[in-house]
Amino acid sequence: MIYLSNVGISQNSLRNPLSVVPMSQYVSEGGLFNRTTLPKEAPLISIARFEDGYQMIRDGHHRACAMLIGGRKYIDWSEYLIEHYTYKRYNSVNYSAGWVTPIDPITEVRIGDLKDWKQRVKQIWDTQSPQHAIHLINTRRDLYSSKKEFDTIESLSERM
Repeated sequence: MIYLSNVGISQNSLRNPLSVVPMSQYVSEGGLFNRTTLPKEAPLISIARFEDGYQMIRDGHHRACAMLIGGRKYIDWSEYLIEHYTYKRYNSVNYSAGWVTPIDPITEVRIGDLKDWKQRVKQIWDTQSPQHAIHLINTRRDLYSSKKEFDTIESLSERM
């Protein structure tokens, strides 16, 4: 298990905050978000762990907020997957893996809804060139990220 207070966050808002309400009710009734209960296509919560031991939620902010609001202070061992990263890798573009939002996880967070950004990058990649897309990614971080002003699920939940 990982306590929610021991993991940071990688985004500054939720794409669909209203979805947290029924999810938190599910948690309050003892529900878990694991391979047994999740739809087949839904991933487990992804926890990024860095070389210095810092951990943050990479994917699964809605579920983590639901856990906290539903009265649970931890992520059960069956609900998450640890992914090992270096800070350098996390702050790099990897288009083939769909990684078009590089950030410094200590000082930056992504915006909650990246759909339009990813479509824009793909369009530029496909119609102009990879170099143009990478230039956009590297010079317009303000379009997909912001300065990290808080780093807890509790703070993210309060901003819903």
